[in-house]
Parts: sequence; structure tokens; C-alpha cells
Amino acid sequence: MMGDVVRIMPYRSFIRLTLSLCLLWSACLVAAEPLGEAEQALNYGNYDRAFDIFTRLSADGSPDAMLGLGRMYQAGHGVTKSHDMAMSWYAKAINIWNERARQNDPRAYASLGVLFDKGIAFKKDPARAGQYFRQAFDIAHAKALTGDSDSQHLTGVLYSSGKGTSRDIISGVQWLGQAGEGGNENAIKMLIHIYECGCRGLPKDARQAKYWRGRLNSVSNPLLHE
Repeated sequence: MMGDVVRIMPYRSFIRLTLSLCLLWSACLVAAEPLGEAEQALNYGNYDRAFDIFTRLSADGSPDAMLGLGRMYQAGHGVTKSHDMAMSWYAKAINIWNERARQNDPRAYASLGVLFDKGIAFKKDPARAGQYFRQAFDIAHAKALTGDSDSQHLTGVLYSSGKGTSRDIISGVQWLGQAGEGGNENAIKMLIHIYECGCRGLPKDARQAKYWRGRLNSVSNPLLHE
């Protein structure tokens, strides 16, 4: 993909892209702050607030925020509906992921894998998607072994989804657990969801869900636990 011409995604494909990325990264848009604040504002119809946050984060180079702006222009939420503006923001996000992949960012490789896996922005290419997912896994796993919590989180997600490696629920949860113990809120929220709903091939576990809710509280409010 390095050097490929970016072809903008079809007009109604942003929903699939956003959902796919959220599933792959354990709902990273909603969990990450202040992206989560922007998503919440958007969901509750506070479009001015959402637009302000997405615009500020986009100026800082956040491709996820650029997707948010694209969605707003796509649907006409708080702005004049514009297909061209929506496609422009999607293209900017894709180009950033492309550049970060050149810098060996595992999450950028994972994002590109989703694009080719779903046939969004580029022609659907399962083989190429698999290549990007494998690159994402190899880089994330190597960084995870050094204790990087973001990479531990991504490694856990890739293991549990079977993207870039053989599907291994136990290894996935173990890596999510390491990330969670390291204070990674995305991993903690994913573990709470897993144990509360009994998904990802695991049974419900109220004790584990309670533990991770407490861990989330201590990470989110560290001053209360000093």
C-alpha cells in the first residue's frame, strides 16, 4: 500500500469502517479520551461540542477524529451536509494511517488491515488484509513483551479476534489482563465487557467483572486511591 493512490470510500461505508475499527480495537473511539467525550456528545446530539473536539484533535493529527468529522459531514450533523467534505476527511485519515505504518505503528497496520479486509477505500483484498494484520501482530507482540501496555492491548485484541495470528481466546485475555494491570483503560473496559456479557468465548464472571470495574475506578481516579 505504500505509494498506492488513496481511493475514497463509498458514500455509505463509514459506518462499516467505524464499527470494524471499534471491534478490532475494543471500541477504541468510545474508550479513548477525549475522543470518547466527542463520541458521547455526537450520540446525544450535542453537535457543536462534538465538532469542536473532533476539529481540535484533527488539527493535532488524530485520524480517528478525522473519521468523526467525516461522519458529521456525511450525515449533516451540526454542519452543512457535504459528501466532498466527508470524503476529504476520510482521505486524510487514511493517509495518516499510511504514514504511521511506514513508521512501524502496529495500530496503523491494523487499521489498514481493516480497510482491505472490508473493501473500504480500497478494493477488497483478503490476502493483503492478512499481510497488514500479521505486520500489526508481529510489531505489537514484540512491543508487548517489553511491557508497552498499548501494544499488550492490541496483541490481546488480535489474539481474541484471530486477526494476524491464530485465534487464541486465552492468550488474548491474558494479554488484555497485562495491559489492564498496567493501567490501559481500553483493555480494562474490554475485560469488563467480556466478563459481563460472557463473550469472546468465555463465560460470564461477576467476580472478574467487579475486579476490573474496581481497577478502572482506580486508574480513572488515581487521587482517590493514594
